[in-house]
Amino acid sequence: MKIFIAGLLIFLVGCSRAPIVPTPVEATAIHNVFRVSDRIYSGSSPDGEAGFAELERLGIKTIVSVDGATPDVEMAQRHGMKYVHLPIGYDGVPADRVRELGKVARDFASPIYVHCHHGKHRGPAAVVAMQMCVDPDWNINQAEEWLKSAGTDPRYKGLIGLPKSMACPSKQE
Repeated sequence: MKIFIAGLLIFLVGCSRAPIVPTPVEATAIHNVFRVSDRIYSGSSPDGEAGFAELERLGIKTIVSVDGATPDVEMAQRHGMKYVHLPIGYDGVPADRVRELGKVARDFASPIYVHCHHGKHRGPAAVVAMQMCVDPDWNINQAEEWLKSAGTDPRYKGLIGLPKSMACPSKQE
């Protein structure tokens, strides 16, 4: 009986998964960098050779820009990364963009680095969409805390309100 109970405890401890808390990452060529989950990082746009070298050092495989600026696809390729451009505004993340971000989070090589210009507003909101689409354990409270940690301005109601207003797409979508 003692062996059964010990085995059961080992099994339960091994199966339990502590939630990942977004953690700041020290970086010099990019700013506001966080490791949000095992698969997703967030921060500012990688500008120039130094920014892309920093992402390469972090092991990033896919970069997602939600900024309106044209991404430097050629520089990303030179550093072995794929670039995806899915711009959003400060007013929120439309349902079709949520689906696209969820697909990237689910299907693209990771780690994935999501950025807007400063890494504080649109990028973190895109991360909310991605995390809530692919991680059933990521709840509204975690998403709201993440937006605060990232420095998302509360005046951007569409971004701050995303965790409560967003509907995750179905598997078919």
